[in-house]
Amino acid sequence: MSKDVSFPGKPPSKLNSRAAEAFAELRLASEERTKRVTFDIPATLHQRVKQACVREDISMSQVLREFLERRFPQAPQ
Repeated sequence: MSKDVSFPGKPPSKLNSRAAEAFAELRLASEERTKRVTFDIPATLHQRVKQACVREDISMSQVLREFLERRFPQAPQ
């Protein structure tokens, strides 16, 4: 004889409003296709970046995209 046990689904995650707004803004600003970039960095640098992003409540991806946009601005057309 088996007993049926039901578990409730995962509780809805609390969306970070700042991250959600940044994501929406990024999507609305451009429907440009994306490319994945992979590169190695020292573990200590990764740790510093990750800790700063947690403190500032922003994703590492967003920080790196913003850095790259500033470093390599789009040429005027």
